[in-house]
Amino acid sequence: MSNSKSSSPDNLLLSFFGGLIVILLFVAVIYFGYLPQKSDPIDFNIEQERILKANDSMAEGNSKLNNYKVLDADKKIYQIPIESASFKALQKYRSEL
Repeated sequence: MSNSKSSSPDNLLLSFFGGLIVILLFVAVIYFGYLPQKSDPIDFNIEQERILKANDSMAEGNSKLNNYKVLDADKKIYQIPIESASFKALQKYRSEL
């Protein structure tokens, strides 16, 4: 006797639809599991306040990092931008060598 396997059209059709159902079920779980959920209006307002505070903090930080400012005129203490400060420090270091 030969040991050949023959698939009937019914088995192929059943396997195809079974695989298709598994794939569609997987896609549905992923889609519904990761749908963006809308927050409540109260949460939305709190989130907006946090975003505004964060933007203000970043703007203040950028201002401190990138602007000139007199901190103490008597002691000659000034705030200078980081880029200028690093350039001046590098110049000072090179002049000492």
